[in-house]
Amino acid sequence: MDDEGYFLVLATASGRELAWVAGADQSEVVRGTRLEPTAWADLPEAGTQVPTAWRILSPQGRLAGELDVEAADRIPITADGAAALGYVLVTGWVEDRGARREVFGLVRHVR
Repeated sequence: MDDEGYFLVLATASGRELAWVAGADQSEVVRGTRLEPTAWADLPEAGTQVPTAWRILSPQGRLAGELDVEAADRIPITADGAAALGYVLVTGWVEDRGARREVFGLVRHVR
């Protein structure tokens, strides 16, 4: 989100990726949009790595952007393998139909 009422929600579930974009003048779904990790940090307690930066990509370049970790709260969860749950505060930018916005938000990451 930004300070002007723009929201972007990215979700991946069951192998499908999409973005919901909402603002004062729009509300739409952009299918195929994904949040791709670009940098990683070790989480020794879980014996795995977790993302610390992401790139936003969508079909035909409709949405683009970059997000970086500002603060993180990560919980190692282990059952039969290494896993981690993280809630990460991020800042960055999103370009939507040629308009670039400075954004902030929350990423929930499960590995």
